[in-house]
Amino acid sequence: MRKVELHWGRVLPTEGVLAGLASLSVAWPLTTLLDGNSWWQPAAVVIAVVAMTGMLARLLGFLSGWVCLTQLLASMATVMWLYLGDSLAYGLPTASTLPLAGDLLQDAGEVLRTFAAPAPVSDGVAFLVVLILGLTCVAVDTIGVTAESPAAAGIPLVATFMVSVSNNGDAMRPWFFVTTGGLWLLLIIQQHRHILGSWPSRGAGADRDQAKSRAAARSGVLSARVLVGAVLVCSVVLATLLPHLPPTFLSDGLATNPEANNVSGGTGGLSFIETMDPAQDLRNQSQAPVLTYTTDAQVAASLRVTSTSNFSDGVWQPPDDSVVPQIQLDEIGGGPTDGTGDVAQVQVLTNNLNAPHLAISTPLEALGPEVDPLYNPAGATVVVDRPAPQYSYSYVQVPRATELAAGVGEAAGTPPNGSDDLLFVPAESRAAVVTATSKAIGSETSALTQATLIQNYLRGPEFTYSLDLLPAQPGVSSDPVSQFLANRQGYCVQFATAMVMMARSQGIPARMAVGFLPGERTPTGERFVLAADAHTWPELYLDGLGWTSFEPTPGNRSGAAPSYAQEEAPSATPSASAEPTTEQPSTPEATPTAEPTNSESDEPRSALGQTLLRALWVVLGLLVILALLLIVPILSRRRMAKMRQDLVQDPAGMESAWKLLALRLEDLGLPRSPQRSPRAMRDHYLALPSWPADASGSLEKLTSQLEAERYASNGSDAQASQAAIATIDDIVQKVAEASDSSTRLRARWIPSSGLPGLLKRF
Repeated sequence: MRKVELHWGRVLPTEGVLAGLASLSVAWPLTTLLDGNSWWQPAAVVIAVVAMTGMLARLLGFLSGWVCLTQLLASMATVMWLYLGDSLAYGLPTASTLPLAGDLLQDAGEVLRTFAAPAPVSDGVAFLVVLILGLTCVAVDTIGVTAESPAAAGIPLVATFMVSVSNNGDAMRPWFFVTTGGLWLLLIIQQHRHILGSWPSRGAGADRDQAKSRAAARSGVLSARVLVGAVLVCSVVLATLLPHLPPTFLSDGLATNPEANNVSGGTGGLSFIETMDPAQDLRNQSQAPVLTYTTDAQVAASLRVTSTSNFSDGVWQPPDDSVVPQIQLDEIGGGPTDGTGDVAQVQVLTNNLNAPHLAISTPLEALGPEVDPLYNPAGATVVVDRPAPQYSYSYVQVPRATELAAGVGEAAGTPPNGSDDLLFVPAESRAAVVTATSKAIGSETSALTQATLIQNYLRGPEFTYSLDLLPAQPGVSSDPVSQFLANRQGYCVQFATAMVMMARSQGIPARMAVGFLPGERTPTGERFVLAADAHTWPELYLDGLGWTSFEPTPGNRSGAAPSYAQEEAPSATPSASAEPTTEQPSTPEATPTAEPTNSESDEPRSALGQTLLRALWVVLGLLVILALLLIVPILSRRRMAKMRQDLVQDPAGMESAWKLLALRLEDLGLPRSPQRSPRAMRDHYLALPSWPADASGSLEKLTSQLEAERYASNGSDAQASQAAIATIDDIVQKVAEASDSSTRLRARWIPSSGLPGLLKRF
């Protein structure tokens, strides 16, 4: 029975522990994105299994590829035991295992689409996180420990680390980076410590002063530690001092509270961050309602949450959060002063907007007793100091322009507490804005008519609704307003911004409102407002009307334009009596690119879900690459085994032993000899600077064997061939020991002797 040879030098327990700790540390920032830590212990168990399996496989002398495969199987088995145990039979997967895993991943996808940070930890989310961390540990241990390339192990570490760091709305917490970065650098130091320590006893360094060499090696390690420490400190300081950009999308602030624990039955509320670009929400596939309400209005109005007048650096800036106790209705939207217009009632049945935000339709007429309202002057917004799960309000339905009293809306008004921002048009945009406005309004002077014409111009067939913006046009100012007016393609933010600027160019005070479309009406009369109903629109201040909403976004997204803004160009808008709809307009040339709706087949995910799945694909991709690399060393070993077998079976061809030696040394980076005589080949290798002195005797022995075979052969036998093979193995082992880790890594994973076989297969 063959005795198992143990390779204690390959166990590398310190490196294995560091790789496991580094893999676990990348999950620490996930605590800011996940509401619950039930995944911590299973993740630690899986990582410990991966680390211990790697140590055991290396101890038993497994090849690098088989170490990786063993760890991967151990990781998968542990994850299945933890989360799919009921579907296993005697520890092995059954026909129900894969469907159950699919159900868990589907559950994770649903949670990550429905919730943003901090998302509740369902079984599916925990399964996905533990699976990713297990694969990360396999990749880190394979690359950093088994393959002795710790620097490259930073790739899977960074991939997983960035999942939480890139999705957190706050600045990166220094201790997250220090922990992961420190463990990774310790892994690098530990690996290269062995390399530096081995230099004095290798090859040309054997005859140097050993004490001096060891001192130099220690000095190099110390310098590396100082440099590493300085890099860590500088990175943390810079991350703390540099400004952190705020979230860009509304959905970055739609997040569950600590009470939420599942998708269907949680009681978590939703927060609303006042950022001004809802592009990500427009792709949101969540069916969880933000609001449900009923109204007696025939045509439901959009629900306003906030507004802003500050446009700078090409984007809308959110208002500050200061509040005052008095509500000023004329600042929110006063409605017609002539008393015309019906009052519509709204009863909000469920509200998942957390305080201080409240969604209402304008012009606001009155609020019910369920809320104690405050007023935010900067956003001209009704706010509350505590959540309002249910509330009621009424608003004025502004009638058609023909029903308003003479003079109402004819001129631009002067809003109370107005600011210069309400008439600001960026200098770089002014030329494009004035040109487009002149084309839209001609010689019209009535403010309401001008606003209607601008709105209908933007809703017309020349403009296309799409979430995909076109590339910048050359020869056009690079600012976003000019580019939109040139490209004529965008979504609600671009349409609303363009109308605000065009109105301002005519002296009409204008600002941008942010909120939601009316939502979908059910057969029972209730309306459901989803995250994908997020919307922006312009508000203009007109004499006798106050702040008045307009709808320049094409009708396939926003539905009908307001009734008071339909008179000048009825053909450009849907019928006033129609409910807001997502159907395409009937005019072919006016058909915009439809925005993704909740009924579409694709399922865009939240930022957290997208990045988690992206990290999973990165780690899986690395493992696939490693698996493919297994083919090359396998082909190389098969080729070498065949050459050895042929040499033993045909001793007369013993000179082929030189070819076997040349191929194996070529894998270790030593070039072949251009000459074929035994002595010439011997002299070629001995002259190489990297040739180890302790391999010279074996090379001389092999040369003598081959010279005897060539010049004084009495007929070789199998025993002589076996002796030559043993000598070749001894030479190759000594050359490998004298080589650096990268050379051994290349010879192990990508041996040049295996590439011809791989190329033949592809």
